[in-house]
Amino acid sequence: MIKKVLHIAGSDPSGGAGVELGNSFFSTKGIHQFSIITIQTIQNSKGVLDGRYIDANFFEKILYSISIDFEFDFILLGIIANSDLIDSFLKWYNSLKNRVPIGFDPVLKSSSNFDFYSENSILLKTGELLPYLDFITPNLFEAKLLTMGDYFDLNYIKESKNIEFYINKLVDLGVKRGVITGGDSDSEKAIDYAFETINGVVNLSKFETDKIKLNKEIHGTGTLFSSLLVYHLLNGNIFFESIHKSKEDITNFIKNSKFLPGGGYYYFHF
Repeated sequence: MIKKVLHIAGSDPSGGAGVELGNSFFSTKGIHQFSIITIQTIQNSKGVLDGRYIDANFFEKILYSISIDFEFDFILLGIIANSDLIDSFLKWYNSLKNRVPIGFDPVLKSSSNFDFYSENSILLKTGELLPYLDFITPNLFEAKLLTMGDYFDLNYIKESKNIEFYINKLVDLGVKRGVITGGDSDSEKAIDYAFETINGVVNLSKFETDKIKLNKEIHGTGTLFSSLLVYHLLNGNIFFESIHKSKEDITNFIKNSKFLPGGGYYYFHF
């Protein structure tokens, strides 16, 4: 039976991230992706210039319309840093007859420093999503914003206790399992810290791989990593094993990424 994923995220007109990248990936795996765009961006290979969120009432109507016809095996959330959209999503989600697992890649700031949230109160609103999640994949900066923890140098990871502070804060906020990704740091290694709460006990695991050296930035790694996690979980892998497989896969995808002439990014090709 064909697996069905509802991908709720931003649109990247360059095709390198967001719902466009998710659709490119899932289609190669025989998974049907349903797409709802939360924010239309103005961006190119140089970065994000601006963005406009969809109207919340319109967004809610799309959710109810698509769920009349279909049931989903997984929901993958990307950019949704808008209070009205979060309220609409939770209203719709709580109306579903069957619980659908949710993965959340909380994109809050672009690599070109465009803020997808307009004020700190939206971060608190985003926190209302956390108890519903099957997993979350923030980078260190996003974990800091979501937990409102104290700042520390995001590019200088030496002591795991710093990561554990954010993990424990996320658990306190209701997150059951997730990965704090470190691929965007200046370290020579891509270090991810995974956690899973079982019977009140937080289990931790560290995943470390060598970074692939490219002369330009690779676009869409967050979207692809969360999509890979969904794929491996749908295939019946346990959480930490899914992370391990996803890390291996994304390393290979980066090695085989392509540079588009005229642009400033490498793009994934499947």
